[in-house]
Amino acid sequence: MSIAAETALAEMGTSLPKEGVHLEDFNHLKYTISLRRVGQQVLYQVFLWGYIGGSCTLKNTLFALPHYSQNKFSKDFNNSQRERITRDDSVSEFDITLIYKLLQLVCGLSDPSDSVWTTEASDSLEFCLHGIKKKRNELAHENIRLSPNELVDELNALRTLFTRTIQKAGQTYSIGKCEVNSVLVSVNRQLDAIRDSRVPLETEAEYQRELLASRKARLIEEAGSESSQIFNGICQVNVAPWLMEGRSVNVMKVFIHPKLKRDETQIMQRQLSVEESYLSVSDVLQARECDGTQPHVTLLCALGGMGKSTLLKYIIDRGINKTGDVELTDNFDQILFMECRRASFSSLDAMLAFLLPRTAALLQQSEFKRTLLSLNLLVILDDVDELNKTSFSVFEEFLKVMSPGTRVIATTSRETSKIIQRQISALHKRALVLEIEGIPDNQTITFIQRSLSYIFPSNTHHHESETELFQLIRTKRSCLQEHLRSPEILSLLALSWTFAPERLNASSTLTEIFMLVEDLLVHKVLQNLTGSSPCAISTQSIVRVNLRKFLISLTGVAAECLRAGKFYIDPEDLVNLAVECQTLKLPEEYLISAFMNYTDEGVNSLSTRGCKVSFPRRSTLQYYAAWSVTQKLQEALPSTTIRQVLGLPSSGTGEAHDPSLRSMMKYLVGMLALLLPCQLKTRAKEIVCLLKDLGVKKASQWLEYIEEAKAEATIKDEILKEMGDEWEVEDFAITSTLVDLSKETQPRHLSLVATRCPSNYPHLKKILKVCAASPELRLSLHLYQHFWSEKINLSDKFLDTVTSGDSPCVMEHFAGRLSSTAITRLPASLKRLAIHITPDMLETLKTTLPLLKALEMLYLNLDASTTTDPKTIPPLNISERPIALSVDIWKITKATVEWSCDIVKALSRTYTRLVLRGSELDADGCERWMEGLRHRGVTASWLVVGSTSHITHHQQTHLQRSAAKIRCEKFIWIKV
Repeated sequence: MSIAAETALAEMGTSLPKEGVHLEDFNHLKYTISLRRVGQQVLYQVFLWGYIGGSCTLKNTLFALPHYSQNKFSKDFNNSQRERITRDDSVSEFDITLIYKLLQLVCGLSDPSDSVWTTEASDSLEFCLHGIKKKRNELAHENIRLSPNELVDELNALRTLFTRTIQKAGQTYSIGKCEVNSVLVSVNRQLDAIRDSRVPLETEAEYQRELLASRKARLIEEAGSESSQIFNGICQVNVAPWLMEGRSVNVMKVFIHPKLKRDETQIMQRQLSVEESYLSVSDVLQARECDGTQPHVTLLCALGGMGKSTLLKYIIDRGINKTGDVELTDNFDQILFMECRRASFSSLDAMLAFLLPRTAALLQQSEFKRTLLSLNLLVILDDVDELNKTSFSVFEEFLKVMSPGTRVIATTSRETSKIIQRQISALHKRALVLEIEGIPDNQTITFIQRSLSYIFPSNTHHHESETELFQLIRTKRSCLQEHLRSPEILSLLALSWTFAPERLNASSTLTEIFMLVEDLLVHKVLQNLTGSSPCAISTQSIVRVNLRKFLISLTGVAAECLRAGKFYIDPEDLVNLAVECQTLKLPEEYLISAFMNYTDEGVNSLSTRGCKVSFPRRSTLQYYAAWSVTQKLQEALPSTTIRQVLGLPSSGTGEAHDPSLRSMMKYLVGMLALLLPCQLKTRAKEIVCLLKDLGVKKASQWLEYIEEAKAEATIKDEILKEMGDEWEVEDFAITSTLVDLSKETQPRHLSLVATRCPSNYPHLKKILKVCAASPELRLSLHLYQHFWSEKINLSDKFLDTVTSGDSPCVMEHFAGRLSSTAITRLPASLKRLAIHITPDMLETLKTTLPLLKALEMLYLNLDASTTTDPKTIPPLNISERPIALSVDIWKITKATVEWSCDIVKALSRTYTRLVLRGSELDADGCERWMEGLRHRGVTASWLVVGSTSHITHHQQTHLQRSAAKIRCEKFIWIKV
């Protein structure tokens, strides 16, 4: 640059204000344009000279390369770049990053992995091209101001680099000197024009957009590089937990697609079909709410061991490999993953740095945060319910500020999913809950075969042996039920069958299966510690004793972690364990690896590493804690309480994590039943009192503890006292234990609630047969899936099981879907009847109602087509009887308002509750509906309108006033 030009640059700053846009900002803008505009043209010129494809399109040229595939194409280019290449857009419009990638592939240069690209000593065209790309990356740094002198230096460096690149390209591709000189003249002319131009203030906004785009590109590149290294390890799974530590494979090797089910309430109230109720894993990112809105957060919930973490690993693996197996993963700039049980942060900056620690360290904090939050991210969180209170509040802050294109997928326990959904909804963010139902029944054999093939790759399993195992699993279904869809439980069963089939045959509870696998693990560790060669019995005994001492310490730490609500061992506790191993002359690294399934390639020992070690799964922590309590109770004085052993207060539970403690207590009850049956008897009352404080209230929950106790008489009697004489038993608790218990002790009232298809409960008919022979029993049977959404199957056989013949059972409540003939057989003892009914069954119901003398409530889920003529609807004629009538009508639109009013009037003029479900009415449509009811003389104490439309608070107040005209005391609007 000339002295005059330098002076002119300096003088430009004298008229600039002290605040606002400064000379240094303009200088950086000039540098940015010089690099991005002229640098892009330099790379494009090199591309024109070197392109090997001739007249072929870019995509055809790429796929003509040796071993090039669609998978490689997806890895080399992001979604936007692939679209541009596929459309055959002009390369002259591509940015530096995309042209640079093409130069590496289709211009006859060295392989992208060759060091010639990054080695200065090579003095090559490749190194020059890399230099331009590197400077483009450096634009994302925080320093956005350049003094006049700095600008001169930077522009001179660019000029030198561009000149050298053009000259090297001319030599490489044998381009004539005249053509090379012509290009150089054009490059220098553009650089001079940018340098000498005056920059108007209005270009500052454009500059900021350019700067953000540059930073985004840099961040995506750096984050992608960091994540790819992390994800290689994350996408590995242990094919057999606990016993086969370190035996890991890529998730794709053993992954079986689980079923993803929508919220049960949504399924029932919207009458979703089976196809509508379930989603495939490939659609998890495009899953929408039932009303068609896209959620900001998708919560995947399940019982422990159902494969929540494995599913996330599959999504990540498919996303980074660009396979298209999971739809829409290409729509995100970056995939981020967090294992929440290891995470703790107190600010948004800390959370983002936790997600990308290396990238955060490279960039200035504020710019890293601003740029990352501007990206469209797919944030994957494992066990989000395990974030502590502070960290979860930071996560909520992230939800408020994330970009509109960002999506969050998080796993959570089934117990906490609704709580987290409500917390997210309170932020005005939509959260969709999907339940992972585990391995489908028809895939159980495939899963076990696949797992065994990786556990024992060199062994050929006999078909006869496998058949026996599958038969055994079928026999266990009655006691383990939905646990047999758990990949963890199935893996444990397969391992137990392989090593100790006779013990597995005798196991009927979860505790027994976990104890069996743990015994096998201890045996394996002992063998490894004592070596394969024979050694003195005394040496083996010493190792066995020392190993037991270590396990007492390890499980004691687990109990303390459980009480504190932590799912990892703190560094200080890890140091103590390591020191104890050294004292006992046991290998610390091996034992932590064996019992915690922990591997780390760090060079330091665990005692000096200062790391946290997480328990591989919740069940491990809960089982170990239960084992510790069992051992301490065995050695403690009879006066020592379980509360004292756990460090809990004398009443209540303090700050303990109640759900985890409840699960631990199941293992404890199971262990006491097997190892210390006398203590189970003497401590039965104490155990039941503690369980009450931990929130065990429902009969369904109490039955689980009777199961694990193998129905031991003393604790069973204590639990029965708590259950009282009115039992409400739901879903998973309809087991053989309930059948056996009901044969011995019957409550005064038994309520059976099946929210899913009755075929999912193999013991349902058995318990109904017991009820049928019980004269003192009052029965309530709620088959809600049949009542709400079933279109084909009927509940007749379940009703007949109770009412056929001379059954003395008194049925008081029934909910389901009956045929016309079954309606005529409804027992006169019914007080409440909820029935899914079609118009052609109403005449039969009308005829039967006078026989139901005790009826107090009638709830009709009316399944009527809009082609139904209201004149064919018979009146129920119950207005003179003290019967509360509730009717649900479905999917009403503005066009069918009058029709629905006629249907309502035909059935009855008086309703306790009238419900529109899944309607498409807005506020005006709803008012028309209520006005139609008023004109027809219909009254309703309650009106509930479920609609796809949103109404304002003012509109709802107005509708409440309108509802009062039909004697409505309570009006509810539900957005669905």
